Amino acid sequence: MFVRWQVRKYKRGGEAWYASLCESKRVEGKVTSCCLGYIGSIAANDIKDKEKRTVFWQQARANLECHNLPQEQAEQIESSLSRRVPYPKGNRSILHSTGEIEWYTPPEWINLARAVMGKIDIDPASNELAQGWVQATTYYTLADDGLDKPWVGRMWMNPPYTKVANWTNKAIAEYDAGTLTEAILLVRPAGGTAWFVPLERRFYKATPPKRICFIDKTGKQQSSPAHGNAFFYLGGNVDRFKKIFELTCTITCPA
Repeated sequence: MFVRWQVRKYKRGGEAWYASLCESKRVEGKVTSCCLGYIGSIAANDIKDKEKRTVFWQQARANLECHNLPQEQAEQIESSLSRRVPYPKGNRSILHSTGEIEWYTPPEWINLARAVMGKIDIDPASNELAQGWVQATTYYTLADDGLDKPWVGRMWMNPPYTKVANWTNKAIAEYDAGTLTEAILLVRPAGGTAWFVPLERRFYKATPPKRICFIDKTGKQQSSPAHGNAFFYLGGNVDRFKKIFELTCTITCPA
């Protein structure tokens, strides 16, 4: 895998650099490359701005995590990125952001999910604070490890963004098996990744116009994150999902 940079000119002058994760493959004796997904972007004039570089690296980290790369490969990609966009203050650890994985969805979005499904039976990635508004019949915390627990009925899930593929793959498998009757998943967009493509191909998606400001484990709402958001609906009541979510989101049909 390697990083491909593209330069885009602004109409009013200046340019921005866009980084994508790519892979080379041999097809019929010829080597071709394909884009696996967007990594991040930064204006050329912002390279010397430490705060702007921080935003770039947090965005890059969020997007690279979606690919679940082996550590050695991830470090090679990071090194390639740093040759063009240096780490803020030379600190490589900024790539890992705060290290926090417990972020909870604000009540207004949970209310939409409940309006679609009528009730939330299971929330496999939660805590006691979030249950103040999620109000799932069954929920699992970080200590419980919801991946190893049964998922039954109508599910709301905002999975940890570390190893997100494990969570989304299980959700699809449980839905296909009939264990989950309905589910709404909130994930970050990661077009072209192995876990995101099956969701886009099979299920309706709702994209909010703005990034969601999540709530941390202390109950404090955070500022806008470096990535966007996407809701996927797994279930047979598509018309109701579209009716409820189209008031605040853009609805996309399965590809």
